[in-house]
Amino acid sequence: MEQFPAKNPNPVISVEKNGTVLYSNGAGEPLLHEWGVGVGEKLPSDIADVVQRVISWNSPEKMEVKVGNRVYLVAFHPLPEEGCINIYGFDISDQKELEGKLREAYENLQVQNEELQTQSEELHEANETLRESKERFRPAFDDSAVAMALVGPDAQFLRVNDAFCRMLGFEKSEIEGHTFLDFTHQDDLKPSISTHKAVINSEKPFLRIEKRHIRKDGRVIWCDVSSSPVLDPKSCPIYTVAHIQDITERKKAEEALRESEAKYRDLFETVQEVFYIDRLIYDEQGNVVDWIFEDLNPAGFELLGLKDIDEAKGKRGSEVLGLEVASFYLPMIEKARRSSKAVTFQYHSPYVDKEFLTSYIVRGDRLISTQMDATERK
Repeated sequence: MEQFPAKNPNPVISVEKNGTVLYSNGAGEPLLHEWGVGVGEKLPSDIADVVQRVISWNSPEKMEVKVGNRVYLVAFHPLPEEGCINIYGFDISDQKELEGKLREAYENLQVQNEELQTQSEELHEANETLRESKERFRPAFDDSAVAMALVGPDAQFLRVNDAFCRMLGFEKSEIEGHTFLDFTHQDDLKPSISTHKAVINSEKPFLRIEKRHIRKDGRVIWCDVSSSPVLDPKSCPIYTVAHIQDITERKKAEEALRESEAKYRDLFETVQEVFYIDRLIYDEQGNVVDWIFEDLNPAGFELLGLKDIDEAKGKRGSEVLGLEVASFYLPMIEKARRSSKAVTFQYHSPYVDKEFLTSYIVRGDRLISTQMDATERK
């Protein structure tokens, strides 16, 4: 067997025509191990069949054999004069890995081509939809009773409808081509700019701001402005669509309410009579079992002997007054809950050792209580 180099880095195996392994160099041992045989033993039937076929037909054959994480191209060469065959193995692992990568790349390329084709079809469809949408949007924009405007990234009015012109008292030609800054109250310029930038940069899909506009006649009106961006196929902003609502009357009503609440709060805080506003707590049967102090004036917490409103606000009546005192009030609260009129009673509280003249009115789950210190009267 001298003709078989023992130091050949590639597998070299000699097999008799009956499938008996005659020789193997060191590199061929992994192949024999994969086939489950050693020198002097017969090859498994499937490999032995290949040997018989190669000898009978005097024609070489090849096959791929995986050994562990390596792949070998195994060539069977007939030696008819010697009545045996030689098996040569070539490590093609790197080649197979490259083929796998090329195949994967090719498959990915096919997928990308299909995606591009799909995107092209979707883009065409989107363009058609956009064209149809523009046709439908135009009358909806122009004839809308709601003030609307298309605003470019540079804050310029690209287009406004008649309702917006009527709101500000300008002609279209006096608005379009100008920026919204030209019609915005000076104190609202900064928030208007930051809101517009946020919409244009798609930081949020929708934003609202309450701001003041200046009409042509110089009158200032309050407006609720809601804006959303319109993007091109590359998600770049084209313009924003703004809906503008005149909320001047609502702002006036809110201001009047604030003034009224301020007057009420001033009266609430300074009056000598005790005022409590409590939220009632019910059990599963619907009976009042306690209450929570939601608001009370200074006279209220002073009358209870408390140093600060926080000693009572947000706490249960039983926690502040004690269970015994709180339990006394519950029947009176139930009576007021079932009556459309105020319930008035007098009670001496050992909690603060004072006599109280108390009135209860219940509205929903709220108890409005007034109390007067009647200790001196008694």
